[in-house]
Amino acid sequence: MEKKPDPKEAVAQAMAQIAEQKRWEPIFIWLGLNEESRDRLTRLLVLHLSLDRALKALITMELLDTTSSFSEMEETIAALPMKGRIGLAQATNLISKSCAKNIGDLNAVRNNLAHYKPKLGHGLGGVREISSEEAFYECTRKALAALTEVTCKINDGFQPEEGPEANPPVPSP
Repeated sequence: MEKKPDPKEAVAQAMAQIAEQKRWEPIFIWLGLNEESRDRLTRLLVLHLSLDRALKALITMELLDTTSSFSEMEETIAALPMKGRIGLAQATNLISKSCAKNIGDLNAVRNNLAHYKPKLGHGLGGVREISSEEAFYECTRKALAALTEVTCKINDGFQPEEGPEANPPVPSP
């Protein structure tokens, strides 16, 4: 039997949520972020974080040799700026030219979001991918295509261990 929620706890949680919203709302207003633009911001940053991690993993897997551990190689790759990782991945034919361009474009958007530029003002409305639905969807379409290419390359490069445990049977529905 499910335990009924405590009404006092429910009220306390609701009050805490309202207080948290009031704390953040002035910041959102100052940055020109409404609910829709906050959602766009979140999605763009999640895409960037995902591509950043996937690209590091792909390059690390490609350059890994028997003299270094994965974590040592990953630390070395992680120290490179994003533009350097993109260039390295393209120069070693790990990613296509269009994938490199799409990752670079998303990185430029992320930089516009993260670093204050007086010509864009204090708010984020000057960043087209936040203020324009069309620019947002075009950017995310290209970034998702890049993420798909990078993750497919990672999966192609993954070599499972030998033996029956490496390829367990798939249960039937």
